[in-house]
Amino acid sequence: MEGNGKFQYGHGGIPGRKQLMLNVTIAAGTSLPVTAAIDPGNVQGGEVFPHTLEQIRQLVQGAEHEIIMDRGIATQENIYLMLQTPGTYFIGPMKDELCRSWVVEQLERLGDAAFTPVNYRSKQEIKQDRPSHYLAAETEYTFQVETNPRKKGEPRRKKGTREFVTVTVRAVIYRDTEKQQRDAQHRQEDIKEVETALQELQAKLNKRNLRTKEACQQKVQEIFKGKPDMRRAYKVTVDTNQYGAVTLAWEKNQAVIQELAKTDGIFVLLTNHLKERVKAEELLTRYRGRNDIEMSFRFLKGAMDLTQILLRKDGRVDAYCFLKVLGMFVINFAAWYLQKYGKTKLSPQKLQKQFGNTTLVEQRLQPFGIRRWIGTNITEPIEILVELLRLPHPKILIELLNVPLDYGQIIDEWVKKYMAAT
Repeated sequence: MEGNGKFQYGHGGIPGRKQLMLNVTIAAGTSLPVTAAIDPGNVQGGEVFPHTLEQIRQLVQGAEHEIIMDRGIATQENIYLMLQTPGTYFIGPMKDELCRSWVVEQLERLGDAAFTPVNYRSKQEIKQDRPSHYLAAETEYTFQVETNPRKKGEPRRKKGTREFVTVTVRAVIYRDTEKQQRDAQHRQEDIKEVETALQELQAKLNKRNLRTKEACQQKVQEIFKGKPDMRRAYKVTVDTNQYGAVTLAWEKNQAVIQELAKTDGIFVLLTNHLKERVKAEELLTRYRGRNDIEMSFRFLKGAMDLTQILLRKDGRVDAYCFLKVLGMFVINFAAWYLQKYGKTKLSPQKLQKQFGNTTLVEQRLQPFGIRRWIGTNITEPIEILVELLRLPHPKILIELLNVPLDYGQIIDEWVKKYMAAT
């Protein structure tokens, strides 16, 4: 992808391949894309959020609106930016790097008595008639943000010239009691796995490729790879004794284990909704409703074939992505319209498959060169959409292609040409 500055090595992409970011804002309920922009692939979603917010502001024209964000978007800078935008309400989870120590502090301050049951259940839990398993505690999250941040390329500012403002937003701490049990079980499994791996490593010391301190330290790093919590909980020492042999010792920090247990099943939602206006139950319902939007994003990447883009020029990449977003709009609109007015519930993915199965077939009668078109697999949902939207029926379009032909004349002309040739 040389020559296109938007393709960059970024976060979460396929190893060894460049990527770009297609930022799409999707309306809740209808799952229709309302804004779209292409950004370089080496930036995080939170960094490009300001121009997405500006697009939304122009779209709503001062009307109140709500933005439901994922974890990477709810940075302190973006929260402050939304608070400065009139009519903007937001719901988003606290980022992990901001969360652990603050949550532990809040849990110790609030105590278990501050948590009250929340009557939230997912669609699947309602279908299975399972009880709610959520608790919630109200608190506030306060932070400082720089109001005049240094822009890229600007020189460093003198000491004392930076300006900060203190921001306080509502924070709701949720505890999922089912996930709390799963987290505790997974931690015990991780502890057992680490202990077993360390014991096996200890038995192999000073043999084959484990004769040096550096090689053993590398093995220890591999044991803790992908387990940052276990890395905090264990103090591992690799050393050599007086005879030059490599030794391995470890110690488990119970205080860290107990601290990890405090946050089992815990997650935090930040918002500027007043609790009198949107209660903790409704807040969670709205946030979890983003799952339908996540399905739309997966649909955009998968079924709409945005996993790979085999183009180089900026204009062609932009046009390709625009057409894909436009196709997503059409299919999602059709699925929503079909459900609302046609009383037929069909996911965009299944509807796209039915569209794809509808084919136009050309038949030819040789050697006369007579062509005729026929349509196949015109399913019931398509029939309903044609009627609801008052579209021309595919059969009418096919009839227009099959203009009246004088087959007798065609055959007579062929016979004359054939006889003349012989």
